[in-house]
Amino acid sequence: DLAPNTFEAITSYNNFYEFGTGKEDPSRYAGGLTTDPWSIVIDGLVDKPGTYALADVVKEVGADAARFMFLSRKSDSKLDFDLELVKQRTMDNPVYYVQYAHARIEAVGRRVNEQNGPLPAEADLSLLGAEEELDLLRLLDRFPQAAWDAAHMASPHFISHYLMELAGMLHRAYAVLPVMGAENRALGAARLRLLNAVAQTLRKGLALDPLDHRAEHIG
Repeated sequence: DLAPNTFEAITSYNNFYEFGTGKEDPSRYAGGLTTDPWSIVIDGLVDKPGTYALADVVKEVGADAARFMFLSRKSDSKLDFDLELVKQRTMDNPVYYVQYAHARIEAVGRRVNEQNGPLPAEADLSLLGAEEELDLLRLLDRFPQAAWDAAHMASPHFISHYLMELAGMLHRAYAVLPVMGAENRALGAARLRLLNAVAQTLRKGLALDPLDHRAEHIG
């Protein structure tokens, strides 16, 4: 059996070659990295090229929107950040797209309680057999792996991509999987249970980024 690495070796191992190629370079030089103020360079085919302070961008679009956009790409890849798009409350805005999926599910729950009364607490999930229902179940089952990959590979964009995929699947299924218009109350209860599981996963995923799950908090 191999002996465990020493604390010194673990805390000085170099995966950040921006500080140098030596194993001790990060611990030696990281303290000199200036993290505030950071700036963002906007160039290419844009209307307003220039260099902007990160604090100004966050103030312009909101902390949640900025955080989600920055965490939606690998740290070493170029980011297309449309300031005007991120401020809009439309489905073209990735942040709104995810948060609105959660808002839709909450709205379904409210309408059910207001119009039909609470559905049975115990739901028979074996009633879920439609293609859209099974696709959602399979995607929900992938969330733990997405979270593990994001943590162990230091790649938070895995969470952002997963949330976009889950929100997209929810939006597509929304019109074809009615809860109140289901064939019977048992199927409606099973679908509501599925939707609540989607909402819970969205909340957990957004908390990992971390973002507020409520659509009204878009900047």
